[in-house]
Amino acid sequence: MARRRTRSQLDAMDQINVTPLLDLTFILLIVFMISMPLMQHGLDVTPPKANADKLPEDHSCNISIDSEGVIKFKNEFVSEDELVNRLKAAFAADPEIIVLLTGDEAQSYGRIVEIWKLVRSSGISRVRLVTAAE
Repeated sequence: MARRRTRSQLDAMDQINVTPLLDLTFILLIVFMISMPLMQHGLDVTPPKANADKLPEDHSCNISIDSEGVIKFKNEFVSEDELVNRLKAAFAADPEIIVLLTGDEAQSYGRIVEIWKLVRSSGISRVRLVTAAE
């Protein structure tokens, strides 16, 4: 008589169910697709309003200072020392560079001038203050 074998929970499985792994992968993909644009624009800066000329698009780099005094250079958070080093490297690569300095309206005038001095100490003389249109 042939003996029928029943599968027990201790027997090894020769198949892997990948459906839960695919579900998790798609959920993570959606989460990263939604959160990535938010992480790129993480510094909340509200510049003061004024009438000004259009910003130059070529030979420029951005420096932002938020309401708490955090400095962001080309979308990366930096300290004051790092800022000077990066500005010197940018000036060495492009002597025609223009720095666009965006300060939050809650920041004091003195703090903006301090950053301006750092930019000037790196050798860059062309600095523009960015304001919001009225």
